[in-house]
Amino acid sequence: MNKNCETTPVPELELHLSDILGEELSQQLQSTMRQASARELIDLRDSLQVMSQWLKEHESEQHMTA
Repeated sequence: MNKNCETTPVPELELHLSDILGEELSQQLQSTMRQASARELIDLRDSLQVMSQWLKEHESEQHMTA
C-alpha cells in the first residue's frame, strides 16, 4: 500500500475536477446527476402510489370481512 497517499477533501476535488473538465463538461455532469435524481424521485413516487393503492384495497377488504 502507498502510505504517501493523501486524502483530498471533496470540495477541493470538485474544484480541481471543474478546472480539468472545464465549465461546460462540469455543467453537463451536474445536469446528468440532477436528471438521475429526478428519475429516482419519480420511481419512488410511483412506488408509493402503488403501495397506497394496495393499502386502500386491503383496508376495504378488511371492512368487508368484518
